[in-house]
Amino acid sequence: MALGDIGMQHGADAGTGVQLTPQLIEVYDKLRLETIPPNMIWSKYGQERFVPSGTGARQTFVYRWKNLGVATTPLTEGVTPGGSTVQREKVQMGVEQFGDYISYTDLLDLFDVMNVKSEFLDLQDVQAGRTLDNVCRDGLVGGTNVVFANAAADRAAIITAAGLDALDGLPTEADYARAALRLRKANAKKFKPALGANKNVATAGARDAYICIIDPNVTDDLRYARNSDGTLFYPNFLSIEQYPNAGAAAENEIGRMGDICFIESDDAAVDTGGALDVYLNIIFGKDAYASVSVKGKGGVQTIIKPLGSSGTADPLDQRGSIGWKAMAGSRILNNTYMVRVEGTSLNDVTRSYEDNTVTDGATTYSATVAMGAGTSIPAASDGTSTAP
Repeated sequence: MALGDIGMQHGADAGTGVQLTPQLIEVYDKLRLETIPPNMIWSKYGQERFVPSGTGARQTFVYRWKNLGVATTPLTEGVTPGGSTVQREKVQMGVEQFGDYISYTDLLDLFDVMNVKSEFLDLQDVQAGRTLDNVCRDGLVGGTNVVFANAAADRAAIITAAGLDALDGLPTEADYARAALRLRKANAKKFKPALGANKNVATAGARDAYICIIDPNVTDDLRYARNSDGTLFYPNFLSIEQYPNAGAAAENEIGRMGDICFIESDDAAVDTGGALDVYLNIIFGKDAYASVSVKGKGGVQTIIKPLGSSGTADPLDQRGSIGWKAMAGSRILNNTYMVRVEGTSLNDVTRSYEDNTVTDGATTYSATVAMGAGTSIPAASDGTSTAP
């Protein structure tokens, strides 16, 4: 059976009848959990919170106490001071269910000599990991603590400025420094560094730092953007290549600037709805947000419906499916511990995971290169063959 005959469908096939044993389902779950974590960047830095299972509730909440003011007024002998009134703020968190499945037919099951169904699991590993990470990310883009590039009034003004001069759409070093200052004034705690200091290298990265998750296009801005006179646009950016021990850096860390450690993710927050893409570079300290799941069901559940599992709905045992589902959500816990620095980029390289393509400007590159009958190796400029 051709792979092109295998359709991807969205939903769930409840079905009844033949089921796999719990032991086999457990094996599949373990394989999935081993491969999902490397794909999840956003979930890594937040708190883990849970909605209790078995309660019928899809939401939970926590309280945050407001700080008490300092008591600097000296006590008067024999006089009882007025005291303080404590106040608390409620933070509510909820979860939604996500999932997908792949259907296959009895012919695939009959002629599957390449164990294609195991590759379905690999595809769903990536899909589930990215789905849950995107769910976590999407719950964080609504914060109101924002720095717009170059003192722009809003997102639309950034696009207008970038249309006149591309550099005017970039967040400046001062913009990033302003965001870090807000976090420091809010007493947001920094993350511990993974690398050690070295007296022979000027490494601000040896200090604790706030995390900023950025798109690869923004990474190249930080590394290579230059002013009209040829000077670096970000002269104080320290690339990971300049670290005393780059191997000790955090996963996907690309560099540091001031109080900020930059982490690259192809699933960073980007608004693609305008004339230019606007990158939502979210900077945060510890305990700024939480990823939410259901306690006791926090992992990804594998659901396998073998041929014949649908009973009379599939009387000839022609259809089976492999799927997954999970409960997930995210919530900003403290808006003052998170700042979103918005700006455009000098780069416009995008990708489509579904189509296996990368687009650079007006040109799209596919993962597949067609080699038709009679196609030969291109000749070099001097007429000789370029074959090794």
